[in-house]
Amino acid sequence: MNNEQEIDTLLDSFRSQFWLEKHQWFVRCHRKLMIDYSDVLLYTFPQTFAELNMDIMNISYKSTCPYDQNFGSCQQVRSLIYKSFLTMDLTLPHIYFSNIRHLSVHLPVDNQFWTVVKNLDQLTSLSVSSIDDNADHHLQILLDKAHYLYSLEITSWPSSLIPLVSNTSRSVRRLDLRQLTICYQQPSNSSSRTQIYRKFGCSRLGTQCEVLRIATESEKDILTLVNKMINIRILYTTCTSDKWKYADNVSSSRTSEIIERLKSSLPSTTTIKRVSGLYGFLQLWFR
Repeated sequence: MNNEQEIDTLLDSFRSQFWLEKHQWFVRCHRKLMIDYSDVLLYTFPQTFAELNMDIMNISYKSTCPYDQNFGSCQQVRSLIYKSFLTMDLTLPHIYFSNIRHLSVHLPVDNQFWTVVKNLDQLTSLSVSSIDDNADHHLQILLDKAHYLYSLEITSWPSSLIPLVSNTSRSVRRLDLRQLTICYQQPSNSSSRTQIYRKFGCSRLGTQCEVLRIATESEKDILTLVNKMINIRILYTTCTSDKWKYADNVSSSRTSEIIERLKSSLPSTTTIKRVSGLYGFLQLWFR
């Protein structure tokens, strides 16, 4: 659908006596405007779907409800992908989310965010990305409001920062940095890498982390993390120096070379195996 008239025609088809008077069924339309096409999301409300991709950069909003703002609470939505555009001053529809469990967002958020997301009281999983040099500060604002957050994922981060070393959260126990290789953010020589992983492992979030997904360069990086992360229970990692990580046969004796070397440096209670189908991920369990 490429124009407002088509949207109006579509909505008019739901304004019959059958819909509005007999059943009091209402529909709402979100139209995301692209360069050469538009995506239209049409749904009845109060809605029942659990996930919503809300891109307010180019959203158009209409409904058949004459008192739409009374139906503003999207309580059924548990997972929200929020995309913002800081240079646009938009008036959003009268909708808000109060039961979000998973949130995906690019930092910094725009001025509309806290109008749409009333609170983070139910949030347990957060995925963030940023290219802003104040990303740590913007992330901390979210962490301070998410008192029950368990899992934190970072998908991109400014190269000037070592992720998470200055952030705190009492509740976070799972960190996912697999899309963000820390050593690629900073100088890549062995000595500086060791310092970077040590600094991350000694950080507040690093020491309280129990489950970590991360990419590493060498076995030394893995050992540095394990030795500093005192509460780690499970570590998933791909290691650049693991020459057999893409081997077709994960049970091959050659694929166990790095595993045997790690075992010789770790406590005997550590279980290490290669995870089939996860692009060479090694899984380390600590008891």
